[in-house]
Amino acid sequence: MNTNNIRVMLVEDDAFWQTNISKYIEEESNDIKVVFAVDSKERALEIINEGNKIDVVLIDLNLTGANLDG
Repeated sequence: MNTNNIRVMLVEDDAFWQTNISKYIEEESNDIKVVFAVDSKERALEIINEGNKIDVVLIDLNLTGANLDG
């Protein structure tokens, strides 16, 4: 992976959309990479707090389930 890539974390609770959004993003640009795709804001915060380098967080604002709303 190129170190100049834009590193994206996708927060999406539907596996269908996780897969397809990630694929679309990576097909559209050689310098944007989805490095994490998670299903909750809690998991997203864990990844960030672990010190992982993320440039952009793309989050579903209508996450389903109790207390998962983005």
